[in-house]
Amino acid sequence: MSFSDNSIIPTIYDLEIYENSFDDSNMIYSCRSLTPFTCLAVGNYVDYMSDDHWESAEGVKTEKFVIKEIQHLFYPVYPTHDIQKIMLLVKKERY
Repeated sequence: MSFSDNSIIPTIYDLEIYENSFDDSNMIYSCRSLTPFTCLAVGNYVDYMSDDHWESAEGVKTEKFVIKEIQHLFYPVYPTHDIQKIMLLVKKERY
């Protein structure tokens, strides 16, 4: 697709959260959206309450997932849509 053809295709936004490494086996959460995610930064934390299945997890009251690294991926799935993927590497830390 060239920029001169004036066609605009939708963007799908993916968020993936990994614990300890970006290896697929370490993915602990993922979701997809038609709207962009809020601004995220290293040092922010992801709360267990972000998803119902985490509420019963061990450590809910004493630990948090701190963002250690962020990767951004952008790729087209031409001709239907583009994807912007945000991958967060988190580590459990005590409150």
